[in-house]
Amino acid sequence: MINGSRKHQVIAAQNEWENISTYTDMVRNETIEEIAQELETKFCLPFGKDTVQSFTAFVRNMKK
Repeated sequence: MINGSRKHQVIAAQNEWENISTYTDMVRNETIEEIAQELETKFCLPFGKDTVQSFTAFVRNMKK
């Protein structure tokens, strides 16, 4: 059984891990959105609008 300061250390480490995980997910989502926007603006000519929308929907669904 964890008691006293060790328990607080474990809780603090868990909170820190959750903060890091949240930050990582935020960066991931921003990167994915940037990719989707690039697809929308630069792939319209080589591919049709429907195809590009399908690509961007697929990419955006990768967000956490």
